[in-house]
Amino acid sequence: MFSKKIKPILNDLIDKVIVQPVPSMVRVAEMFAIKYLYVILALLVLKDSWYVGSGSYEIDFVFWKELLASAVFLGITLVHLKFEPKAYFPKSLLHILYVLYYIPVNCSFALNNQSTGFFFLSNLYFLLLILSVYFFSGFFSGKLDKLRPRSTPEKQSLINDKGLNWFCAIICCVFVLYKLCYNGLSFSVSIDSTNVYENRSEYQSFLDAISGTSLAYVISLLKNLIAYVAPFYMLVCLLRRNFIGAGLSLLTILSSYSMSSGKSTLFFIAIVAGVYLLRRWKLCRHFNRIFDLGILLLSVLCLGEHLFLHSDRFYTVILRRLMYLPAWINTMYYDYFMEHGMVWWSQNTFLLQNLIPDVYDVSPLTIISNVYFQGEVPSPNTGLMAEAIMHAGILGVFLYPPILGLMVALSGKVLKQYGPAVQLLIAAKLALNLTNVPITRTDFVLSYFAFIVLLLVIPFLTPLGKWFLSFSKQVRRDLEQEE
Repeated sequence: MFSKKIKPILNDLIDKVIVQPVPSMVRVAEMFAIKYLYVILALLVLKDSWYVGSGSYEIDFVFWKELLASAVFLGITLVHLKFEPKAYFPKSLLHILYVLYYIPVNCSFALNNQSTGFFFLSNLYFLLLILSVYFFSGFFSGKLDKLRPRSTPEKQSLINDKGLNWFCAIICCVFVLYKLCYNGLSFSVSIDSTNVYENRSEYQSFLDAISGTSLAYVISLLKNLIAYVAPFYMLVCLLRRNFIGAGLSLLTILSSYSMSSGKSTLFFIAIVAGVYLLRRWKLCRHFNRIFDLGILLLSVLCLGEHLFLHSDRFYTVILRRLMYLPAWINTMYYDYFMEHGMVWWSQNTFLLQNLIPDVYDVSPLTIISNVYFQGEVPSPNTGLMAEAIMHAGILGVFLYPPILGLMVALSGKVLKQYGPAVQLLIAAKLALNLTNVPITRTDFVLSYFAFIVLLLVIPFLTPLGKWFLSFSKQVRRDLEQEE
């Protein structure tokens, strides 16, 4: 009886707050609210907090810089809303990056008292990214549909491809077996910093011990591929009501975290669940609106937790990790490589690192760790503008946005045939990867690019495999009749 009364109220609330179109100025106001809450939380929580190696989060707020940042932020926001791509995947991905990456980077100018050079290049980078994604998405609209001459309703989408589902299941099984061989039946989900860094150190020592062997190459390919395969397979299984497969993919994600303690790994259990619910409630096409309100609500909850409960657990685990740290580390890459010279794709770059002579004796990760964290943070990862600056400086700021725009547009054409839920999941996964990992790094190539190629190729191979089996049976029958 209670549910019958509350359901119409919820439906009416969802319709008015989420489904109904929102004026552009309301969306702009919401973006400013997220931005200023982000700044306030950083000042309240991080200003006097300790961080491993660095000693602090380097909060040094300058008010006049925030005024200038806000003026530019308004312009970039209006451009972002004006040039939203029509295609679902690029539109979702770009908006996630806008909230999780651009807002914090824009705020870094005042929060971390950054130079005007950093401020100009970081805003220019995202402006070029918006325009590149919009241009390439529009350019390829309808031009590559011959790749997938099928319709895209969920029941007819390629999530039902048997070959692809069998492939994902086998990869997950192999990975779980690998985990059991590595550290047995222990499945730790602790996010305590001490445990996290100990697990990472132990796993890195194991990888270093087998480095250069054929086993190391197989493990590298398997672990990188599973980063996209596991959450993809979990969502596909939930949509197809294959709960055994969903359980297998969940076990795979927990196995991955138990070995390397990558905190973002655990986020995707919640993200898959959220995407599945949005699909069930038919709200996927309203994701950008839901995401904005979700971040805004989470920021308010974090502020309330800090002021009234004197705790910052939600902020530390979610907003600090997803928004502050990538933007803060961006400033370090800018400061160091603009001052000391660029890497020029000689290190941490797929294949090219074997062809281009080293500019530095150690990797960029080691440099940033030693210079800014006393060597105590083994992997100060970040991506997007930091990658552009690290490899090619100012030239990289102009070079990388078109490359990313092309990559996103082509990926969207492949993912379109898997339905909106899969597109949304991969957009969320890719956005978090882009803020933490350079797109030219080997692990990104072996995870994202390999995954997209598999999504493109395997459904073509499935009919071929069926034909081959049918042909083999026919040949065998013919031979038996001749005998």
